[in-house]
Amino acid sequence: SVERLLTMADRARRADRAERARTLYELALDLVPSDADALTGMGWAYIDLDKGAAATATFRRVLSRNERFSPAHMGLAEAYQLRGMKRDALKHYQRYLDLVPNGPEAPVARRMIERLNAK
Repeated sequence: SVERLLTMADRARRADRAERARTLYELALDLVPSDADALTGMGWAYIDLDKGAAATATFRRVLSRNERFSPAHMGLAEAYQLRGMKRDALKHYQRYLDLVPNGPEAPVARRMIERLNAK
C-alpha cells in the first residue's frame, strides 16, 4: 500500500539512506502519481542526495496542485537555499510561516530567515 511504502521511505530517510528512500517514494508514486506526501518525501530525498534542481522541480510539482501545502514550501525553501537562491528561499520560508505560524518547522523557518537576511 502507499501508506506502507511511505512509512518505509520515511524510515529510510531518517536512517540516512536517501537513495533507498527515493526508490520507495517512486514506488508509492507509481501507485498514486499525485500523492503530495510521496512527492514531498521525494523532494527531501533529492535534497539529501544534493540534487537541488530535482528537489526544486518536485516541490514545485506539489505546489502546482496545492499552493497551501506547507511542507512543500519548507522543502522548496531548503532546495532553493541548496542552490544558492537566497531570495527564493526567503520567500518560501516566509510562505511556510504565513500558512502555519506555529507549525513544527516554524522555529527552523524563522532561524533560516534570520540567517539569510544577515548575509
